[in-house]
Parts: sequence; C-alpha cells; structure tokens
Amino acid sequence: KRNGEIVYSNPPDREEDQIASQRNKTALNSQLVVTYYDSTMTRATMYNYDYSVERGQFEIESLENGIRYIYLLGNMESPTGIVPPYIREERLEEKVLSKLSDSDARTVRNSYRKSETLEGFMELTPGTKSSKVGLQKLNKLFEQAGYTRDDFYYDAETASAGDFQEPTTFTIPLEYRLIGDKLQVSIPAGRIKETGKGKIERIDLLCFFGAAGTNEKGYILVPNGSGSLIYFNNGKKTERYMQYVYGVDETAQSYTVVEDTVNAMMPVFGIKRENSAIFAEITGGDTMAAIVADVSGNINSYNYVYPSFLLRGSEKVSVFGVTGVSADLPTLEKDIYDINYTVTYAFLERENASYSGMANYYRNELVNRGVLRKKDEKQDSIPFYLDIVGGVKLQKSFLGVPYMGVYPMTTFEEAGIIIDELAERDITNLRVNYL
Repeated sequence: KRNGEIVYSNPPDREEDQIASQRNKTALNSQLVVTYYDSTMTRATMYNYDYSVERGQFEIESLENGIRYIYLLGNMESPTGIVPPYIREERLEEKVLSKLSDSDARTVRNSYRKSETLEGFMELTPGTKSSKVGLQKLNKLFEQAGYTRDDFYYDAETASAGDFQEPTTFTIPLEYRLIGDKLQVSIPAGRIKETGKGKIERIDLLCFFGAAGTNEKGYILVPNGSGSLIYFNNGKKTERYMQYVYGVDETAQSYTVVEDTVNAMMPVFGIKRENSAIFAEITGGDTMAAIVADVSGNINSYNYVYPSFLLRGSEKVSVFGVTGVSADLPTLEKDIYDINYTVTYAFLERENASYSGMANYYRNELVNRGVLRKKDEKQDSIPFYLDIVGGVKLQKSFLGVPYMGVYPMTTFEEAGIIIDELAERDITNLRVNYL
C-alpha cells in the first residue's frame, strides 16, 4: 500500500516460461514441495499444485488477520470413488440406506448383491462396476448420506482382513497472517497428518515468493558468513546455492568439501528488485532450516530464494547379507519435530532496497526486540588485542650436539617500547599476549 508494489507467491507469467519442463512448471505453480519416503523407503516428491489444488483437495479457513489453507496431498482416487466394492450388510443399512429416501435407498440396494466369496458382505454388481454413469450417481448418493472417505477406508480394510493399504497422503496447513507491516507465513507441524506408509522428511516453502524474471536487475542476499550476493541472470550453470542455517549437525555432516562457504550465522535472506526489496527472517524452525537459491537459466526463467525445513532426520544404515552383499537402507526418525515453522517477510522501499538497507532493517529489528542494544557513546574505547612473538624454537648445536633452542624475535624490552609507542598514540585499552 505504501508504493503500489505487488509481490506474488508464484510468478504471474509462469505459463510462458520457455525453459521449465512440465515438472518444473508444476513447481512454479506450487506453494509447498514435500519430500518424503514411501512404503519401500524410496525418496519421492509431491507438489501441492498437482496433488492437491488441481484435485480440489483443499479447504480454506479464516484466521485473525489472516487465512489458512489446508492442503490434502495424495492420490485419493479408487476405481469406484468412495463407493465400497464390499461392505457388511448392516454397515450399508446404518451408514447409507437409513440416511436416504426410499427411492434413493432402493437404487443403492439394487447396486449390491450378497457376496459369494465374503460371508456377511454385500458386493457391487458387475453391471454397476462397469457403468461409469452408475458409479457417478452412487458416489453422489453416498456423499448425500454422509458417507466419507474414512468410512470407505474402514470398509475396505474390514473386507480385506487387514491386507488393505491406506494410500499415502499428507494433510498440511499453510497459514498467512499480516503482522504489523509484515507478512508472516507458517506451517504448524503439530497439525500435519500422515496416512499410509509415507513419512515426510522435509518441506520447501514458497519457493518462488517474489521471484524475479530474466529482464530484471537485482540480486539475492544469502547468509553465507556475513552475507553474500547472488546477482540475477548471471549465466552461471552451477549447482544451486544451499546452506543450512547455523551449519550442519556435526554428527551427520559429510566432510567432503564441495563449495567454499562460511557457516550461516543468521536465519535471513532477501531479494533486491529494481525499486524495492523483500527481507525474510525465519522466526520459527530456524535450527531445522536450510536456505536455497538459484538463478534463471538452470531449471526455469526465474531468480529465487526460499527456506527448506527438515521435519525429521534421516540416515543411511549399511546392511550386510549372509552372502556378503551389502546395501544402504534409509532410516527415519519416528516423529515429526513439533515446531511452528515460520517465515516473516518485510517489504523495503526504494531508499532501503539494498543489502545495506536490509542490514539496517534487521539491526533495528533486533534492537527493538532487545537482542542488541545501542552502544553507549561514553563507553571505553574498543580493546586492541596485540600478540607479540617473543621467540621461536630453533634447532641449535653445542659442540656438535643438537638441541632445541629459542631464537629471540622481540625481547621483553622491545615489547615495552612497542606498547609505549601505542600509548603515545592514545591506544591505551590494550590486551597484550606475549608469546
């Protein structure tokens, strides 16, 4: 509202991207990317666009100063929809027939017959199973009776005597709130639900929030050390930037060095556009976060940066067979970390749209929170730390007998002269280490 600038969660012209493959276009349409392990412990990915939005598997709720989207990711389809191929006769009466009019109940009853293979069960007639129109009508009647997908899974498991495998699905809430002049985006992990055998490992959040196209000038701020800049459209065909906030757990990290980075000490990142900037701070779940960034030309036409949150740790365990064959088997932590993963986005105008403007903004934020305090102007001068090398060990000999002696570099008297000369220049707050 301050300057009319619009920030999009997904690039508005993404369908015109000439570089992105179909899978990467799905990513451009998504707000969440879920990496998980399936029932065979194979790593897989789900995007909330094709596994939730396109299928209509989401709900919207109002929040104070915000909105919550609840995405159900997964393939919920069965050949018969929510109509169970097998159901106990009393369950059919209780859950469906008793809730419908006589005419509709008769339609449902005529679609079933007594099962010849499962005692006490009704089964769909062959004609009903092969009729698309008939199944569509039955699905509407079952929905009208209040029969749910959970009821369908219960009856499917009952009929299969425990052999039925519930499909892998993930229910993930995504919350947006306006807090003062910031946008707060969060995923409360305590509200995440997993069904079937799938286990979530990590979630990438708003990968293309504020992404810049190929015709824009600017840069991405990443927290490598004291901060590094990745310039838009730089043409570098390198691996994308990825760095864990505060570094990797030393019990799990690889000691193979593949890039020259300094530990990220602050949970922040930013995007500098031509007339504005976005400054993001991970305010919840920062210890479990990595920051990922890439430039246009690699997998799509955009420059972007986003947080990737680890929901549970994983490790590979070497398994050895009796024949001497070995394999690495992934293993996961049992439970999800109960964290409210949160990112706060601030929007800076032209005069503050730079890396120094972002630094000033963050410093002021930390001062206002009491994390930092302004320096007292009457404070003593900054300490000056001075190491003076008195001598070094050197191999010497006496009458042909070798021994380790000390070769003088700076005598004690010379060290005194150095300190006196510094004092004459008003450098008095000294911390001297005479080696």
